[in-house]
Amino acid sequence: MMIMSETEEKRFVMPGEEIAPLEEYLPGDGAYEEDGVVYSEYAGFLTLDTMEKIARVEPVKQTGALHKGDIIYGTITSIRSMMAVVEALEIEGRAREIAGSTNGTLHISKMSTRYVSDVERVFRLGDTIRAVVVSGTPSLQLSTARADLGVVLALCRKCRKPMIKKGKVLYCEDCELTDSRPVSTRYAQYVLTVPEK
Repeated sequence: MMIMSETEEKRFVMPGEEIAPLEEYLPGDGAYEEDGVVYSEYAGFLTLDTMEKIARVEPVKQTGALHKGDIIYGTITSIRSMMAVVEALEIEGRAREIAGSTNGTLHISKMSTRYVSDVERVFRLGDTIRAVVVSGTPSLQLSTARADLGVVLALCRKCRKPMIKKGKVLYCEDCELTDSRPVSTRYAQYVLTVPEK
């Protein structure tokens, strides 16, 4: 005969909320321990398993979650032969932090409507881009294959100051360097509004 675990009534908790002392419950899914106290990792519903002595938090769907079709702003953090890794900073039109994983991938086939043979001809480390979410689960996948998507802020390779768009090239006024990679039609129109972490 299998004995079922008993649970207390579920209640709603917020991220960082104290949910139980470590002497009484161990942290389970959606919970963590710090200085002898178990806290909620998510906004969600708390379940205290009184038989197993485990505290779990089931997250609720948050308005900051990324969905197919959302436009995001992000920074290129890594470049590989067939893709760029992007840290999502903000969802366009929503001044809220992004819920869940903020690291996404931008495959070389989704960078432009034209053929791209080398990722570094399109993006460089530190570029801020405007991209559309192709898939939010199980992993964040992005595309910049539209004229209004792509680089919206690029830094000079030498002095790391923002470059300005002059015709079809990017130009650093301090170093007088130019860069000819493609940029968004919205270049230099981006201002980060997401709250600091």
